[in-house]
Amino acid sequence: MLTDTQCRAARPREKACKLTDGSGLVLEVKPNGVKAWRYRFKLTTAARKNGPSVAAEAKRSMAGVFELAMATLRVDRDPVYPVRRALPPNKTQYKRALEPEEIGRLLRDMAGHGGRHETLAAFRLMWLTLCRPSESVEARWAEFDLDAALWRIAAERMKQRKSHAVPLPRQAVEMLRALRGITGHHEHLFPGRDDRSKPMAIASFRQALHVLGWSGQYSPHATRTTGSTRLNEMGYRPDWIERQLAHVEPNSVRRTYNHAEYLADRAVMMQRWAGLLDEWEKAAGEEGGAIPSGA
Repeated sequence: MLTDTQCRAARPREKACKLTDGSGLVLEVKPNGVKAWRYRFKLTTAARKNGPSVAAEAKRSMAGVFELAMATLRVDRDPVYPVRRALPPNKTQYKRALEPEEIGRLLRDMAGHGGRHETLAAFRLMWLTLCRPSESVEARWAEFDLDAALWRIAAERMKQRKSHAVPLPRQAVEMLRALRGITGHHEHLFPGRDDRSKPMAIASFRQALHVLGWSGQYSPHATRTTGSTRLNEMGYRPDWIERQLAHVEPNSVRRTYNHAEYLADRAVMMQRWAGLLDEWEKAAGEEGGAIPSGA
């Protein structure tokens, strides 16, 4: 294993040289003096040695790197995408898409949780907009125009480092107008319990879900999977759904020419989605109530 002294003492040569640290990790020293760590491994090997969950996490991390690289035009393609099915399926169920009945029960349980109001509001905002958990809990009041029913998430808070416009359904606007009277004097919509100058912790979601008995059945990250699945089933255009989720177009040529926001179309789509969430939650609270399909 390389020591800190060895790494600092490594000098450039006419050709790039590599110092082996072990287990696939090497320090590459380039002729111009730049030093870079490189790690080589196979996803299938990672799956065999450490299990599908670890390999899947490695795949997601690499995919995230190349998503950003594609969004900033540093690369033309994502090399992870072609091998996405090379891994054995992960048998964990907490990131699968929830059925309408499950969505209704989850929202009903969270509404009756009795925890911090900020936690419940952040959770509902995530479901109403299908944003990432971090984008919800770290939201800032300066990003919102409630009169225009629009949320513009700053580029530095987005995974692809591009600002993202999110249409707000009526239910979200009403909730945030009420919330402004409680936390509007803070920078964040959902300030932390102990330090109000910082946002609440994402772990608050996991803690609430654990108390409610949803741990192992659902992860906040499954919200977007669920929304995408259900909206596709309802027949909405994939371009609208992918734009709502702030996903990067995998085709570099198409990405170059397609800068459409589909904001008006997404506003209609998300208002319908918010209405269904209300219907599913209401049906979950009525014994024997029929669950609307959304079709």
